[in-house]
Amino acid sequence: TLCLVGTFAGLTLFSIIAVSIWFKASTPLWAGWVVFGVSLVLGMVVGLILAKLAKLGVAVLAGWGGFMLGLVLYSAFIYKIDAAYDSHVAFWVVTILLAVICGISSIFLYHHAPIISTSIIGSYCFIRGISFYAGGFPNEFDLVDQIKYKGLSGIPSSFYGYMGGIIGGAVICMVVQYTIYKRQH
Repeated sequence: TLCLVGTFAGLTLFSIIAVSIWFKASTPLWAGWVVFGVSLVLGMVVGLILAKLAKLGVAVLAGWGGFMLGLVLYSAFIYKIDAAYDSHVAFWVVTILLAVICGISSIFLYHHAPIISTSIIGSYCFIRGISFYAGGFPNEFDLVDQIKYKGLSGIPSSFYGYMGGIIGGAVICMVVQYTIYKRQH
C-alpha cells in the first residue's frame, strides 16, 4: 500500500509541477507522455523509498489522505470562499493544511493513519471514477467558476449525492478495516 500510494503521489506531484512550470497551450502532445513516463519512474522511486521507511511512508499516506479530505471538504462547502473572492487560495490553503496536519498526526496515530487515509482516498477515487461515466460531479477547479457565474443553481443536484457517497463510502471502509484490525490485535 505504501509503495502504491507513494508511486501515485509522486506521479501526481511531479506531473503537476512539470505541467505548471513548462507547459503552454502550444506544447505538443508527445511532451505530455514524456512527462508522464518520467513522473511515473520518479513516483516509483518515491514509492520504494516510502515502503522501506515505513513511518515516513505512513506519514505520506496520511498526508495524501488529508489532501483528499481537503478536496472533499472543499467540494462540499469551502468552495464558497473562493467563489466570493474569485480566487483559488482557499483550495490550496485547505488541502495543504489538512495534508500537513494529517501527516504530522500520523506520527502519534501510526496504526490508525493507514486505515483512515485509505478509506478516504479509496472512497473519493471510487466515487470520482463513477462520476466520470455518470456525470454530474464538476471538477474541483471548475466548481468555483460555476458558482461565480451561475450561483449555487449551477451545481447539479447529483453533486450532493456524490458527496454523500464519498462520505458514506469512507465510513463503511473505516468500519470494515477497524473490524479486521480488532480481530488481528
